Amino acid sequence: MHSQDRTTRHPDGARELYFFSIFKEPGTYSEALMLVTSRRRAEMLRYLLPIRATIRPEALFVQPLENKAEEQLTFRGPSKRKFKALDQIVDYTDVLLELSQHDTQVARLNKEPFREAMQNEHVECVRVFIDLFTKDDRHRAAICTHLLSLTLPHVELLTYFLSQGADPDTQHFETGEILLHRAAARGDESALRAILSSGSQVSL
Repeated sequence: MHSQDRTTRHPDGARELYFFSIFKEPGTYSEALMLVTSRRRAEMLRYLLPIRATIRPEALFVQPLENKAEEQLTFRGPSKRKFKALDQIVDYTDVLLELSQHDTQVARLNKEPFREAMQNEHVECVRVFIDLFTKDDRHRAAICTHLLSLTLPHVELLTYFLSQGADPDTQHFETGEILLHRAAARGDESALRAILSSGSQVSL
């Protein structure tokens, strides 16, 4: 009871300490990943992700990605956004597998925290995933390009992807519409400037 009270009174202290110090119960580690991502604690996310190999297997509580459709690695964009492009359902299954170099356990474990980071555009948390799981500059550029083929984020996250080598002329995976035209369609002048300054070869 006293422990629970301390957790309630100090959500940024005792509760996080609880998650970081013991990983004995099923799902505890994945809950810790979600907690730090939802709170935009990129520095703690950067600490937690690499220690996966030291966590008790039962605490990871992950299932293999045997059937991409059944895993439903999808979500709706943040409701606070007004732009249709961010309200579409986005499936990150393939990009998660590509990011983890087809380690299905890692992809499954990263599903929820990565989704949280992308959905709410936690730039620093997204950066942690890309920094830790990409093997080289080419892999990083491919991941960022893949992400831009799925969704057009707002300028801060967009600029980060472009700075990592994403193709400024990336086409939407379904419609074939390029980034520049997608940004123009939603009237996002900041995104337009970022795309053009990154060397887009397409004109409006």
